[in-house]
This record gives sequence, structure tokens and C-alpha cells, in this order.
Amino acid sequence: MDEDDLFQPLCDWDWTYPWPYDEHIHKHPHALLDRARHWYGRRPCCDFCLAWTEHITDRSTLVQDLLYFHPSFFDFLCHRYNRIHFHYRNGYVDGPDRYPLSREVEHLSQTVWNFYLDHLDYWELQRMAEVLRDMAIDIQIGPRRLPYYATPKPRYGGWPQLEYSPLVAHYLPFPLE
Repeated sequence: MDEDDLFQPLCDWDWTYPWPYDEHIHKHPHALLDRARHWYGRRPCCDFCLAWTEHITDRSTLVQDLLYFHPSFFDFLCHRYNRIHFHYRNGYVDGPDRYPLSREVEHLSQTVWNFYLDHLDYWELQRMAEVLRDMAIDIQIGPRRLPYYATPKPRYGGWPQLEYSPLVAHYLPFPLE
């Protein structure tokens, strides 16, 4: 099986190269006639694919190891990946089906985490399991936002709380009463 064929069940985006180039000269990043597509279209198709590309650095080695040493886990991973990727690619993340999708992503996260605990050599799967867990939470309750509306407050209640601390009371210039 060719290395390019290993990634075909996962996504249409060409995973083996940093740019979408599959040995055709008009798709090469230095082709003069079609250069803009390579500058602006180098990202994967959805957030789910982007998470896999960002957190698993050596994808070809990982896929070949899983395919050779753990084919049942690789089949499970490809099956779940295709099911979840269909929802992400078509934009079905919001709506009435997001709770079952969140459960499926969480199940994939737990399975990847348990596989990592059994095989500690695949350290990238630990990060991927954490990212999948966060993605499942984001699907269920919505994306995380920075709280720009929050008013700043002093930490630990300010100075009066420090007066009652026995460590600080020793250094105060006045007695506590």
C-alpha cells in the first residue's frame, strides 16, 4: 500500500505534503500559473482536520505504526474519524444533533486516551485526546469566548483581608484588635 493511500480514508486534503501537491506539475507550489492557490489554500478543510494536523507532527510514521502494529485500533480510528469529519466538513456542528456528536467525539477522546495509556510510545495521542475532549465540550456548550464584559476586581479581597493573617500580623506596625 502506498503512503498516499493511507491518508485517503481520513480526508480529501493531501496530508503527506505541506502543500496540496500530488506529483502534477501544475499543482506544485512554485508553478507560475497557479501560485495563488498555494498561498491562500494551504489549510485543511475543517477544524477537526486542523486539530489533527496541529497536534500530531509526524502523521505518516504514526499512521504506518498503527496500521502495522495495531490494525484494529487504526480501523476504529478511521471509522470514527470519517463519521465525525462528515459533520465538521458540512457544518453540522451546531443544531439539534450536537449532543450525539459531542458524545461521539468524547468517546473517541476516551478511546485514544486509553490506547495511549496502554502504549506510551505514542505520546502525541495524549495531546490529541485532550484536544478531542475540549472539542467535545465546545460542541456541547458552544465555543469558548474571552470574557471582555467582566469587570476587574482585586484579588483576595484586598488589604483588609491581609490584616487578619497571622503571618502578616507579625509585620504590621500596629496591633490587631
